[in-house]
Parts: sequence; structure tokens; C-alpha cells
Amino acid sequence: MVGSVTAATPAPPGALAELRALVRRAENLLFPPAAGPSQNPRGVLAAALPEWPGLLLAFLVAISVAVLLEQIISVQPIPPGGDPGEWTSTSFAYAGLPYPSWIIPGQYPPLLFPLLGLLVRLAGGAAGGAKAYVGVVAVLIGLSTYFLARGLTRRRSTALVAEALVLLNPSFLQMFFWGAYPNLLGFVFLNLSLAFHVRYIRSRRPLHLLLFWAAAAAGVLTHSLVGAIELGTIGLVLLMALSIRVLPRAIVRSRAGLAGIGLFVGSIGTYYGLTYLLKIHHPNYFQSGAFAYVKNGLGAIFYLLARPFVPAFRVPITTALPLILIIVGVLTLYILGMRMFWKNRMTLGTMVTVSLALAPTGLAAVGWELSVVTDYVRFGYFLVTPVAIGLALFLDWFMSGLARRAARAVAAPGAPSHPPRTSWHAPGIVADPPAANALFAFAVVIVFGVSALVTVPALPMYEANNTKEAHDSTFIHALDLIRGTGVHGSLLTVPGAAKWSRSLLVRNAYSPNLPARYTFDASHLVDEESAYFALTSRFAVTNGVVAVSGLGTNLSAGNATFEFQAAYFGVFTPVAALPIGNLSVVVDTGGVTRAEPVTEVTNVLLGPPGKAWFEVEYAGAGFTLAVRASVAPGTTSATIAVRANATAGSTLLALNGNVTGPSVGFTHFSRGPTPGSLNLTPGTFAGRLATLTQLVPSSALLGLFQYNHLGAPAHGSFVLNSTTGSPELNLSILLSTPGASNLIRGLPPLLSTSATWENWSIRFVLYTSSTQPGSAQGNLLPNEVAYLEAEYGATVIGVSGRWTVLLLPSPDQLPGSPVSLVGAGR
Repeated sequence: MVGSVTAATPAPPGALAELRALVRRAENLLFPPAAGPSQNPRGVLAAALPEWPGLLLAFLVAISVAVLLEQIISVQPIPPGGDPGEWTSTSFAYAGLPYPSWIIPGQYPPLLFPLLGLLVRLAGGAAGGAKAYVGVVAVLIGLSTYFLARGLTRRRSTALVAEALVLLNPSFLQMFFWGAYPNLLGFVFLNLSLAFHVRYIRSRRPLHLLLFWAAAAAGVLTHSLVGAIELGTIGLVLLMALSIRVLPRAIVRSRAGLAGIGLFVGSIGTYYGLTYLLKIHHPNYFQSGAFAYVKNGLGAIFYLLARPFVPAFRVPITTALPLILIIVGVLTLYILGMRMFWKNRMTLGTMVTVSLALAPTGLAAVGWELSVVTDYVRFGYFLVTPVAIGLALFLDWFMSGLARRAARAVAAPGAPSHPPRTSWHAPGIVADPPAANALFAFAVVIVFGVSALVTVPALPMYEANNTKEAHDSTFIHALDLIRGTGVHGSLLTVPGAAKWSRSLLVRNAYSPNLPARYTFDASHLVDEESAYFALTSRFAVTNGVVAVSGLGTNLSAGNATFEFQAAYFGVFTPVAALPIGNLSVVVDTGGVTRAEPVTEVTNVLLGPPGKAWFEVEYAGAGFTLAVRASVAPGTTSATIAVRANATAGSTLLALNGNVTGPSVGFTHFSRGPTPGSLNLTPGTFAGRLATLTQLVPSSALLGLFQYNHLGAPAHGSFVLNSTTGSPELNLSILLSTPGASNLIRGLPPLLSTSATWENWSIRFVLYTSSTQPGSAQGNLLPNEVAYLEAEYGATVIGVSGRWTVLLLPSPDQLPGSPVSLVGAGR
């Protein structure tokens, strides 16, 4: 009947009953029969032992390490690492403080920043807050490691050994110096989630279950990689626990279990849902196509762990993957063997330790095989904890064996021996025999002896390596010079200085972050590539893979050089240059022949929006010269075209010049496969950026100097002749770098530094002259200060050590040139 509603056919009563029966059978298979409340409400082995002595000693161990770290990081006024500047800047938003607009609150997992922001407020500034955080998180890691180990070993003493093995491991302590602040807090929650999970299995207390889910969610919301390892570890522990039916079914059948799962899913889902709605992008450093890293570091996992103890230890990349697969295989076979043949030995300590080791190694192996783009060396830091806990469990097992043997020796014939319970003569607890105590004392001597010989000497080296740039008093004084001007505006600076500049000045700071694989966000990577061109050129055209830049309109600044550059994962590397100041034109005027240089710039043409070309016009006696730089979209090719025109009464006989190596670094020149061609191999990234250069006409190519010599760069000279005289001479230089590549292509096709500075409100340049090849500033101009003064009218307002502070004219007063700019605008 039309318009009627047909009721849904109810499920047969038997179907629902069958489903319930199936669920019950699955539960009975996976979970033990329901039992009453546990008699171990604390959820630890040797639960009769009082906790306060162990906690007190754990706190003293952690405080001692924290004090040591604070002494080392206080050598310079700014704590080590560049990333802490980024973390403190981000924390301002969470602490109700002004923050630079470069910072995107919510972009990074959020739980670090309220704590760090509170410490910034309490310490009276970013540097003090970062230093305080190092001490605070060292204590938290120590206590959480002890808390985890205390749930896995019978003795408080062996749990203290596990804590000391982690806190005194030099590889682990590196993270405090390069600034892994979110990672470090994530380790705290990783430890706590596993500790509460272990306690819940033993105690069945709803509070432990809720705290397990809360700590697991906090780990995910503190650091993405820690969250991935944490979820992998917890998943493996749950799988092993289900396989031997020790997991209480209340984990999914109780109010606490459902509330915990809701808390976990709800908190994580709320964070990612809100940021999605707000269009906040997250760091892309653990997925294919990531902006942060190229796929590297697998062999360095072992180097990281072994280097402090065996400096010469190396694992080639070809050996690293098989070795990791062997480790994964051995751990898997070990746990399977335990499950099949020694089920009673599958203790919680075994399951947690194996899972802690298997999760990072397994994920590293799978990620490498699937070509997940990330820095695999970071997985090595996660192996410190399972090694420490494994050694503590072994020590605990050995001491228990000695205790059992001693108990059997003193027991009357036929009387039961005492169980291996021990520690510090607690009431009703049997003390360890002298042999076990001697073994423990020996372990303590080894741990602290190795720490004194290896760890303590390594810390000053870590501090020095991570404070090379922008951490000393001269840097602070340079920032004070900027602050003291009272001029508002952003800052352009060198790599390694921008993050702390943003934090300490509370204003935007831009720099070419070299290498760009240390950038986690696409928009920031584009900004950093733009900052590179803003420091090294006046105009640039690019397709995101190759570029041609021009110094500008002042011939006194680097001969107004045009430079061809090729990108390798975000790093633009100069390959070859055409110095306009080295060009000369042979002119015949009224029968008088002379070689004339370029004398001035007369005009600049910029391509219209979307077009990748610009042209600079020059003048000399008897001629004009136009040089056009263009880049072909979707290719790895660019062209520098030179056109000389005679003025009235003159004719042109020749055009002379050189294609040279770059202004910074070096390029090897050799003859190419065809007439008029050159093979160029830059020193940076070598064969990856090998470039073929073709001169048109090919007959123009003359001499060749393959290597830098006598202070002059390698170069190929050219001469374009006209024996009878010509009104016009044309030369094209075609350059192609097949190996050039980039992570993204977000740069506009035409960049004008004046426009960039105006868009960013740049008023200051903070520069240091560290331009040696291989340094962070290796690709920047060697005469940057003089260039900025000549080209833009910048004023030096102060010098502090190696730092020079320049004030730029306001955007509306930036000099264009004595020319009109046509096309895309200034």
C-alpha cells in the first residue's frame, strides 16, 4: 500500500542468543574466569615492602642527575639545542603570553606546552624556563622508570638499578642537549602507561585501569613517535597477556574500562578533530612524503647506542636492516618459545621488556621496508629502557637464585625453604644473603664506574656541540641591540639562530634552515627557502627544483652576479655563476676599437604573475646589455640569456665573459659530451647535483679551468665574435640538473626580496660571518653585510662578537634602484 510503513523484521530470538554465546566463548578463551578482588591492591611484586624508602632513593638518584645536567647546560646563558627555542615560543600561547605569529598553536601535540609555559613564567623567561624543564623532566623520567621497574622486579634495589641505567646512559642523555623536550616528556607517559597496565593486571583496581588509559592518551598527545611506539608496545603486551589468559576481562567489561577507553579515544579524537576543523596541519615526519626528513639513519641506531662506549663501532647501512630483522626474529622466537614450552616463565617483566624492544625495532624494520620517510636513528633512543629493565630483571633473577640457594642451605631437612623475598629487612621479609648483596654492590659499582668514565666526560661534549650557534652572551647582546632600538618588525637571520631569536625577542624570525629536512611543516619550509633567497639575492626565479638568482642592481656588490642553483630536498645549492662585472664588450666606434665593461643598471623587468623570468638591463660605452634569467616549469632546466646591442654610431665585435663556480663553495668543471658543453659537479651533494651546461652558439666556449686555483674559481671562458661588426650579439647558457629534487614546490615562480621583506615586515638582519663550506651558513654570501648596505641601504647598528646587527629601511623606503621596475612589481 502506498504511503504505508513496513516494520523491520525483528531478528530471530535464537540469533541474538547465538551471538551472545559466541561473545562468551571468545571471552572465556581469551580471559581467565571472573575472580574476586585481588589481594595485591598495589599491584607490585613483593607488595609487603614499604614504598617510601625506594621512592626516596629514586628521587635522590633523579635529583643528582638533574643537578649534573643543570650544571652542564648552564655553561652558556641559553640552554643547548635550537629546538628548545621553538618549544618555549609555542608554550607562550599555552601560558597566556604573547607569541610570534610564526608559531601555530595546536600544530604539535599539546601536552608539553602547558608544563613548559608554567616553567617559563616561574623562571622569568624562555631561557630560564627551558633550563628548569631539563631538571624537572629528568626527575620525572627517573621516577617513572623506577615506578615501571618496581612493578616488574621483586626488589626496590634492582628497580633503582634500572632507573640509574636509563638516567646515566650517555646516548639517552643526548636528547637533553639537542632539545628533544616533547620526546622526553613522552617517555614519562610511556613508562607510566606500562606501569599502570602491569599494576592493573595484578591488582584489578579500577583506578589503575583508568590511569593506564589516561597515561596512554597523554603519551600520544605529547609526541607522535612516542605515541606510535607506545601503542605498539601496549598492543604487544596485551597480545601476550591474552595468549596466557592473565588479562582481567574487566578491562573491557567494567565501567572503569569503558570510561578509560572513552577517555583515550575522546581526548585524542577531540584534539585531532578540532585541529582538522581549524585547518591546522600537523608535523609530517612519520609518513611517506614527509617534509621533515629523508629516509635515513637505520644504521645509526646501533651507532647511537654503541658510540659512547665503543667509538669505532660502525654498522653499514647494508648490514643494518638484516641485523634489525635478526633482532626482531630472535625476540619473536623467544616469546613464542616461552609461550609454547615455558609458559610459567612468561612473566609481566618478560612481556613488557620484550615488547619495549620489539616495538621500536619492528616498526623501524617495517617502516624502512615500506619506505616511510623519517629519521630512523631516533628509534635507537627507545631501546635504552628495555635494555636497562632487562639487565635489572636479570640481576633480580640472579639475586633471587642466590637467595633460594641460601634458604635451602639453612633449612632443616624436609622443611620448606623461604621464598626469594627480600629488601632492607622489612617486617616479615627475608633478607638477601651476603652473596646476593655483594652481587648488587658489584652492579652498582659497575654502573656508576662506567658513568664516571663515559657519561660524565661526554656531557660537556654534547653541550659544546649543541651551543655552537646563538647561545652565548654575544648573541644575547645582539638581541638586546635589536630590542633597544624600539623598532617593531621581524628579523632575518642565519640558520640556527631563528628559533631562539623568536623566543627571546617574541617576534617573527626567518632563516634558511639548512638542511631543510629539519623542518616539519610545509608552509615553514617554503618560508625558509624564501628566506634563503632573501639573504642571497635581490631577484630569483624558480620552479621549486632549480633556480636562477640575481644579486641586484648595485654593480659593486658581487659583480651583480647571476647564479644557477639546484635543490636537493629543500636545500638550494649554488652550482654556477655568471658575474656581470666580468663581462666586457668589444665596441667599434668611428674606427676606434676598445673593450668596454658594464657601467650601470638602467632597467629591471619582472615577469608577470605566474611567469618565471626576470631581466636586468645594463649600459656601457657604445652598447646596452640585457641579461634574462628564466626557468622552465616542470623541468630541471634554466636559461641565462645575454643580449648585447650597439648604440648609435657603434658596432659590436665581441662579447667576453666566464661561467664560473659559485660565490660560495666550489664546482668542478670538465668538458661535456657535445661541442660547447660543460659538466659541472658541485662539491655539495656531488653527483646528485651534477649539471650539464650548454652554450649556444657552441663555438663561444674557449678555455677551461677544472678546479679552483690561485684564489679564482673553476670556470669556463667564452667569446662570441663578429669579425665584421654586428648591431647585436646573443649568447644563451642552458643549464640542467637531472638529479635536482625537492620535497614540495610551494615557492612562487618569481621572488623579489623587497616584496618578501615587505610581506614579512622585516626590519632587522642578524648576521654572523660563519660561511665556511660545511657550516650552517655555507651557502650564504661571504660579503653579506657589505651587500645589504650597498643594495638596500641597510645600517649597521651594532656588532657583538661574531654577530652584526643591521637595520633595514622601512618597507616604503626600501630603495628599488635608479630604474623603474616593470611587470610583476617591486
